[in-house]
Amino acid sequence: MRRIAELPIDPKVTALWDVELLERNGRWHARLRGIQPKFMNNFASKQLIFEIGGPGQVTAVEPS
Repeated sequence: MRRIAELPIDPKVTALWDVELLERNGRWHARLRGIQPKFMNNFASKQLIFEIGGPGQVTAVEPS
């Protein structure tokens, strides 16, 4: 890594844990797990995945 990039994390997603760097199809990804409000006092787990591109480039990817 040569440059730091801020991940565009939805502020509703909290309590992030299980941060991983993964390689898929020759591309690097960061995967994080957290929780977000669902309805009233209920919460749901949420998985965030970001493709890490060139220096300073990060793109959100839908979990598969």
